[in-house]
Amino acid sequence: MKIAISSCLAGNAVRYDGKHKRSLWLEKLQQEGAELVAICPEVEIGMPVPRPTIELIQSELGSVRVKAVGDSSQDFTAKMAKLFEDKLALINTCGGFICAEKSPSCGYKTTVIYDHKKRKLTDNGSGLFIAKVAERFPSMPIINHRDLNSDKDVVDFLRAVKEANKAISLAR
Repeated sequence: MKIAISSCLAGNAVRYDGKHKRSLWLEKLQQEGAELVAICPEVEIGMPVPRPTIELIQSELGSVRVKAVGDSSQDFTAKMAKLFEDKLALINTCGGFICAEKSPSCGYKTTVIYDHKKRKLTDNGSGLFIAKVAERFPSMPIINHRDLNSDKDVVDFLRAVKEANKAISLAR
């Protein structure tokens, strides 16, 4: 069973600070038969490692944009949206997604979104890439790495992924 995972959680040094956030549960996931598909939207749209940090800004019209911290002229929204479209076929083969908490690209319901005047609107937003995944694949199990706290959490997530994979197989 395939599971998409934020590349930094898979142990790849792709974070903005040049580090990784290898998940302690990777071995358990793999022992349980998970084939992990690493994705780092920020690197895959051409951002360097290390790189300036990015953030989510809601425009006056309500759309959420991905912009460089301290330089709002650097807008990565279109590149991120195109990458999502380019990755659709790959994501469609995955039964779940494990996200890097608070990431402006991959955080799931844990990411800060600011208004156009830089006031915090919420800290329960989703990164632009994973928001598109959740919208396009509403039945896909999505979890932040910090929510995998025990063997039971891993088993429960994998059970949900297996169900999603069955649905994918039946749809073909």
